[in-house]
Amino acid sequence: MAAKILRFQREIFSLSEKFQNVKILPEACDDFIDIIASSGRSDEYIRKLRMRVRYLSEKLERCVDHREWFERLKNHEAFYSMRMKGSLNVRIIFVFAWDEREHYAVLLNAFLEQGKDKYEDFIPICKHRIAQYEIDVRR
Repeated sequence: MAAKILRFQREIFSLSEKFQNVKILPEACDDFIDIIASSGRSDEYIRKLRMRVRYLSEKLERCVDHREWFERLKNHEAFYSMRMKGSLNVRIIFVFAWDEREHYAVLLNAFLEQGKDKYEDFIPICKHRIAQYEIDVRR
């Protein structure tokens, strides 16, 4: 299992290298791996993540035009969600940020959505990670 997790980590972090305007926090990577590792569908969800990160990299804020994959969270101006539906209902909360050189997306937290309003449980985690990494969030 440890070798499998290392492979997932390499694949996920390679996305940040390939699509440099999409950053994936280590904690978000771990969240995602925890969800998919024992699902029997890990390769499917890695593929879904790859497709969505590529699209996000190309479109940035306009990613929400692809409504099946992305949404802006109501009542949380700065937060967006990446959706991966299938046998698992995976969500990744992210924000847009910038520094003096670039504009980019930051994937903050992955979770398994199991009902309405579950985002509320994860927004405090995301806010903590924004503060921890000193991310300058674009609203």
